[in-house]
Amino acid sequence: MIERGIANTLAVVQRRLWPHAPAILIYHRVADPARDVWGITVGPDRFAEQIEALVSVRQVVPLGDLIAAAREGTKSDRPLAAVTFDDGYHDVFTVARPVLHRLGCPATVFVVSGMVGALREFWWDELAFIFLSDHELPAELEMRFGRRARRWSLPTGDFGARGTACHQIRRVFRDLSPVAIEGHLATLRAWARVERPARAENRAMTPEEVKTLRNDLLSVGAHTARHPSLPFLPAGDQRAEIIESRIACEALFGGPTPHFAYPFGAYDGRTARLAKEAGFASACTTVPGVVIRDADPFRLPRIAPGQLDGEQLARVLS
Repeated sequence: MIERGIANTLAVVQRRLWPHAPAILIYHRVADPARDVWGITVGPDRFAEQIEALVSVRQVVPLGDLIAAAREGTKSDRPLAAVTFDDGYHDVFTVARPVLHRLGCPATVFVVSGMVGALREFWWDELAFIFLSDHELPAELEMRFGRRARRWSLPTGDFGARGTACHQIRRVFRDLSPVAIEGHLATLRAWARVERPARAENRAMTPEEVKTLRNDLLSVGAHTARHPSLPFLPAGDQRAEIIESRIACEALFGGPTPHFAYPFGAYDGRTARLAKEAGFASACTTVPGVVIRDADPFRLPRIAPGQLDGEQLARVLS
């Protein structure tokens, strides 16, 4: 996979060479959490500012329309853009959706089907709860990943050490199977002497919320069943995650879900081929860039607005 620094440089070059090329934006959460541990959250006011800037410089269209226009080289009065959200957090429905409606901005929500309506949190949020909540933790932690043992020293009250351990463990977990992650989380809960968290602010959308999008500006895409890093799974497991998510999303949404997004943006040639064989029309990565005419529909780049203010985002996109 392309190194992030190189990818960012290529994205800048692309925008300069093809300033009017369609662009796909990627978001995850729109909320005001006490701590944005993973850097995936945009505040409601900043999000509204970004979308206002977006619609002022770009014509925002459904993802499928953008892909078709890029493929066919269709000209438009203003450059095209599409908005996407990964994971399917409930705040996309409760906070982002009203803003999108007010501004007439369509969007695609890539849903982790196995988390819809679940009474648990995404594993990375549970990991943050274990390490970064106020409860006391044992001073030492040892975990074994295969044949390799990792150890962390966690002095009482040292949230810097806790944060380091949390981020390092997340990096290891990211490339494990869902079954392995679940086993390690159970071990960590026992070590920390905590129950599995189910904080309302971290929940995914409910089945009713997903179904509501059926006749809406927002549409549903698939994001696997359990959000694994697909290239690290055997081909059969990858295929199952991809196909299961499509079937479940179509049942929840009550309509077709032709678009897919790779969890963590991780994919390889086999993963892209499996997504195509599963019947999807496209798949989005997290590689930054614009959608040029000959772009592979199963390796679509996206732009993350992050914490840019409206003026900064307008400059990036215009």
